Amino acid sequence: MKIEQPQQETIEKLKSIDFSALERTEELGRDYSFKGATSVLKEIYSDFVNVIENSESLRLPTDAENQIFSIATRLLKLTEEIRNFVLKGNEGSAPSQHTSIHDQANSLYQENLRTLVPLIERINILKLNPKEVEGQVSKALKSIKEIEGIKEEAEKSKSNIDIAIKEIRDALGKEGALISANDFQKQADEHKELSKKWFYGVIGSIIGTAILTILIFGGFIHSLSVDSTQGDYLKIIQVSIFKLVLLSIAYLIVYQSIKSYKVNQHLYVVNKHRQLVLSVYPLMAKATNDQEQSNNIVTQASKAIFGQNSTGYLDNDGNPNPINLTEVVTKIIDKKV
Repeated sequence: MKIEQPQQETIEKLKSIDFSALERTEELGRDYSFKGATSVLKEIYSDFVNVIENSESLRLPTDAENQIFSIATRLLKLTEEIRNFVLKGNEGSAPSQHTSIHDQANSLYQENLRTLVPLIERINILKLNPKEVEGQVSKALKSIKEIEGIKEEAEKSKSNIDIAIKEIRDALGKEGALISANDFQKQADEHKELSKKWFYGVIGSIIGTAILTILIFGGFIHSLSVDSTQGDYLKIIQVSIFKLVLLSIAYLIVYQSIKSYKVNQHLYVVNKHRQLVLSVYPLMAKATNDQEQSNNIVTQASKAIFGQNSTGYLDNDGNPNPINLTEVVTKIIDKKV
């Protein structure tokens, strides 16, 4: 969209408008102030500036450009009528003039909804940067490769399993167990608090989505209704896409809230279970002098602590423990014996 010199002059005139002075509340009083009309004109001006500032990304036919600057011209004309409105000595014509200005402002606002608002939505879509999205995907793929590399290094380090055995058995001492139990208790408390907050988030997001759905499909927002398109198929498609985007965002918020609640609740139960196991483990390990029985206790304790425990909050695919540490500990104990 190319802006010519006469159009640039119109833009400069609009930028010089002092909307706060247009209200004229102190001068004309509450009944004859232009506070309502000024609020509408200010919103139209904001939409117009948004389109002009992003005009380089738009390709529009001449009649569309003419409609845009027709709105700007009418906006200037209305601001001039507001400045020239006289109450004193014009009491007979003042009410009709005052009403006419407000009606013209509302009519211009409807034209703004039909012309400028769809262009703003189009600008927002054009601002999406495919290269940036592609870069994020590349980073994710790189991270996956790094994780695979770590797994390969873990497989190669099996030759040092004897050193790992000693470190694990030392860590399962009485003091180590109690320290770990305290850490798991802190984590359990943190996730319990987070799960409460996300539970309220779930309720809020569901209510918000319901309200949004009612507003969109209940005809409460005129600009999103089919009647506002006046049978224009392009506008129907634009409105439908915008509704779909809004509902998709609402669904994503609800989905993420539920997911975060389930994850935190799952982690709370898992960490609380581990804390209880570590609190009891030292007593059970000291209860026997038989090495085989002690090894069995260690095995069962490791299963309870490091096993992929199911709490019912997550599906099997959503379990956050990708590596089965129980098998590692069991192999260490068997080899030591």
